[in-house]
Amino acid sequence: MKRQFFSSNHQCENGCLYCFAKWKNDYKKTTLFSYELIDDDSDVLYPSCDGEILNDSAYVENLFSIINKRKRRTIISISTKNDIDIDILDSLSDKNNEMIKEKKGFIKISIPLVCKDRINEIEPGTIKYEDRIGLLKRLKERNIPNSVVLKPLLPFIDLDVYKVIIDETSIYTNSYLIGDLYVNIKSKFYEYYVKDKYEIHKREVLWLPDKKTWYVVVDNIKKSNIEKYINKLEKNVFHSDVEHLEFLNKVYLDWCHKIYE
Repeated sequence: MKRQFFSSNHQCENGCLYCFAKWKNDYKKTTLFSYELIDDDSDVLYPSCDGEILNDSAYVENLFSIINKRKRRTIISISTKNDIDIDILDSLSDKNNEMIKEKKGFIKISIPLVCKDRINEIEPGTIKYEDRIGLLKRLKERNIPNSVVLKPLLPFIDLDVYKVIIDETSIYTNSYLIGDLYVNIKSKFYEYYVKDKYEIHKREVLWLPDKKTWYVVVDNIKKSNIEKYINKLEKNVFHSDVEHLEFLNKVYLDWCHKIYE
């Protein structure tokens, strides 16, 4: 499954303190989303891997025109911490149903939730926790493939908080993505939240085009406990987006295609 990442043409105003897109020396923006720049053999497209796009109707229309032009079966993977207008959400639902019916792929939307009561502090420009739960509910109501992203796992957020998040979202999703916290040691976030508090390691970031090495905070005990808790609720847990997409590609689509046959 070949993935292709594109940068947003919008300035993200979410202000997430841990955001890698701010790391000028460690993160280079990729090209902007354009049909001409899509590789013929790409299976998965990320229209905005470092920003927000969904409440821009013109951008969504451009996304749909690109999907229509492609002959290859395509998966669109989107993540958002902002609300989605009902009209746009309905358009995404219609397009997703059309893609599934015609066996052209599907659209998957992920909702990140890395904390609960500290969103105003850590992700100041994003929508509230309750609003993200509401968006997740609307995605389920429209049968849009979705997941909750517990990534990055923040070392200063208690395990019990993550358990509450899982409890309160498990009504509306079957899938969770968990992952570690990458940090820039020159950032204020690192100085205040991580330095001299948690051990850091270096790791090659495989999804980056230049495969840069970043510092990362790894808490295997917390990660394992979260995974066990998700499994206990008979939900699916993944360690990368591509794992989730491969699962959806096989299980979800097989089920959907039976409906339309």
